[in-house]
Amino acid sequence: MTTPNDLGRAEFEHVPPDMKALHAMRRMGALSRLVSRRARVRLTNPHSPGHGWTGRIVGLADHPTILIELDNGKRHALPQAFEVEELVDNDAPRVEGDRVICSRCQLPYGPDHNCFLPGRPVKVLYLDLDSTVRKGYSELGRYVNDPADVEVFPAAIQQMRRWKETGGRIVGVTNQGGIALGIVTWQQVAAAIDETNRQTGHLFDQISVCSHHPEAKHPEVAHCWCRKPSLGAVATASANLARRFPNECYPPSFALMVGDRPEDRQCAEAAGLDFMWATNWRQDTRCPRCGSHTPNLQAEGEVQLCPHPWHNVTATPVPAVAK
Repeated sequence: MTTPNDLGRAEFEHVPPDMKALHAMRRMGALSRLVSRRARVRLTNPHSPGHGWTGRIVGLADHPTILIELDNGKRHALPQAFEVEELVDNDAPRVEGDRVICSRCQLPYGPDHNCFLPGRPVKVLYLDLDSTVRKGYSELGRYVNDPADVEVFPAAIQQMRRWKETGGRIVGVTNQGGIALGIVTWQQVAAAIDETNRQTGHLFDQISVCSHHPEAKHPEVAHCWCRKPSLGAVATASANLARRFPNECYPPSFALMVGDRPEDRQCAEAAGLDFMWATNWRQDTRCPRCGSHTPNLQAEGEVQLCPHPWHNVTATPVPAVAK
């Protein structure tokens, strides 16, 4: 591990003049090796030891500066005269039996392994709302148009809690075409969504709403790319999550979409997501090997290997979003 004394400049003034260039070259070489490994470091101002920056060293500028990417995703250029300490990297590969696992993409290293993920991979549960999380027209005989109509399935809350406890994010994806048709207002839909989130214990990280409908009179609200079965709402939700949590990424292979209608399944297929029907999801169909949900579980008593990558993803549990 590199220490501040290895790369520091505090002793530089005591080096003979003919050795200063060699010292500088060695320091530059050490910094370059840190850049090549995107090492996690702490940079400290030698004239103000109490002030420092922690992140990944990502480059060396033409001028004597160090480019560091902080934990919040922002980048800064700092003088190379700063003391550099390499920290223990929590993202370092881990050994599992005879395999070395990349902690960024959760896949084993091999000859063709290339990890270009921009952050820690986190699984996402994309949920339709009506007749999936809350009772809809099929159960109520009417559409959910205001908070008084909201009645969340208790089984849905249980499944959402289990997902969060294993480190996942939860996103609601819902078509609310009644807004475009003039049947319901944005305010009513927003109030019903707030009530839905309240009844689930605020387990949603985000809820994406499409207010368009192809039968609307005005073309601006009749055409869109966010109404399921299009994948626009899913893509937007992923981008918004990445902005809120800059150290995370959301690969499609780590995601599951749940819904009750054909357009939900078509949306999942377009986005490259695994899909499960809402009734199966709420009935707690589980894999006997890992305890996670699987849409193609064999007969009871038979052991089946987990078919989906998100089954084996482990992470620090993500707390519910506070209201």
